[in-house]
Order: sequence, then C-alpha cells, then structure tokens
Amino acid sequence: MNRFLTFVFVALMATSLNAETVITRIRLWKDGMTAYREEVAKIDSITFEHEYIPDAPEGATNGWFTINSNGDKVFFSKGNLQYNATTDGFSFAEHQWDTIGTNNRLNGTMDLFSWGTGRTPNSTTASTTFYDWGANPISNGGNQANQWRTLTAAEWNYLFMNRSTSLFGLGTVNGVKGLILLPDQWNGTGFNPGIKSYNNSKYTGAKWTDNTYTATQWAEMEAQGAVFLPVTGQRDGHSVTSTESFGGVYWTSSYASSNTAGMVYFTESDIRPSGHWHSYYGYAVRLVQSIAK
Repeated sequence: MNRFLTFVFVALMATSLNAETVITRIRLWKDGMTAYREEVAKIDSITFEHEYIPDAPEGATNGWFTINSNGDKVFFSKGNLQYNATTDGFSFAEHQWDTIGTNNRLNGTMDLFSWGTGRTPNSTTASTTFYDWGANPISNGGNQANQWRTLTAAEWNYLFMNRSTSLFGLGTVNGVKGLILLPDQWNGTGFNPGIKSYNNSKYTGAKWTDNTYTATQWAEMEAQGAVFLPVTGQRDGHSVTSTESFGGVYWTSSYASSNTAGMVYFTESDIRPSGHWHSYYGYAVRLVQSIAK
C-alpha cells in the first residue's frame, strides 16, 4: 500500500466576549491538542504538502529513514550482505539476525568485507578508493546493478544524532544480540530505547536485555519497518573474531585518513555512530536503497 503524508489546516471562527468583534484564526490540531494557532490576518500563505513514499522494493524493510537535513530517505535491506565466491554472487541474508560469523572464508562464503571491496570482495588490502558493494546485482534484492548503496559516515551519524534517541537501542532477536533502528514513521509498541547518555562521541547505558524478541515477535516488528543489525565480530586476514567478544561493526562509504574508513560500532558498553578503523579489516555491510523524491 502506498503511503501519503498530508498536512491539513482547519479554519475556525473565534468570537470574543464582545459579540461585535470577530477574529478569524487558523488552528492545527494534533492528538487532540492545539499544535498551531494564528490570526488569518497575520498569515502570508498556507502550503499544503503532499509527500509520496513508494512501497518497499524487493529485499527491503517496510520503513523509511531520513538520512540528512534535506529530508532524503532510504529503505534498509532485510539482511546483511553476503558473498559466495563459488557463484561470484551477492545476496542478502535470509533473516536480519543472520551472520556467517567465524565460518567466514576468503574465496568462500563471507559477510565480513574489507572497506570498499565491491569489485574484489576477497581482498584484504587497504585502499583509499571506494567501490560500493551495492553496485553489484543482489540476487534477492532486485538482481539489478546499482540499485543499492552504502550509507556515508554523515548519513549514519544523522540517523543517531538528528532523529529521536527513542528510535534506536540494543536488543536480542531470536537469541542474537544487536542494535535496533526504528523508522521515522514508527508508531508501534513493545520497544524500549533504554536509558542512554551521550558523551565523548558515544552513547552509553543501553543493554542487550532492553529488548528481547522471539522470531515470531520480531516478524511483527519487522512488518512495521524495524531494522536489526546483529553483532558481527571482525576479520583480520583469515582470522575471524567471534561476535560475542567483539560486538557489531558496519562500514560506511566514507574514507577517513591513513588507510582508515568510517564505521558504526556498538557493544553493550557503548554505541559509536561515527568511528573509523583500518580499511583492511573485514566488517559487516548493510545496504540501503534511496527513495526518489
């Protein structure tokens, strides 16, 4: 079903105690409360805005996320990116909580990539040039080139810093620990953002136990657009660190400096929206699809 956001102004007549004086005002209501009220004579113009949001494409969650001050929006993919060297093909994980973990293999099946290796997914060489994984066809994501992309560091940071802090938190889904992101239009129940404080470029205070969902319960959250980023571990060459001991790390498309690139990092002790680390390490990738205006 297509979604529309429509802003409607309702004009009311307000009469003072003196019946000889009539003032015409415009009043905007929200949740039964007055959100805006002004005399018509003081208003220069009224704009009725109508915004079209298309249905989620193949391979995407239902919710949309604003990623910058221009109001640009994206859909998130339904799972982390995976690569199969046998078929030389990319796909999204079947479930949002799925990870390959310590079974990652160069020249095999993997979901931990060195930065910007969209053309050479098995590479472990540090690079200053970014080739987006989303430029490749994703078999269960429309299977066309250039449909998906990686968020920039600034866009990832906007999700955490410029939207409400009630729209993200830690949790456990189907027994897997991770980070939960809620879409702009979230109006569901059953989510606890946790008690978070921000200092030194990170949020602290959130817990894996703030939210616990079975696979069935998560299906209901996902239907309303919720995104889950599972803990991932890291790969250094052929060696993979277990997910539990390391946490979750997701690449951005942004180069930092000295062979480092931007990444999002989270553990139970902190959530860092704008970190950076060596580009030759293997981290997870969650792609997005831009929504045309």
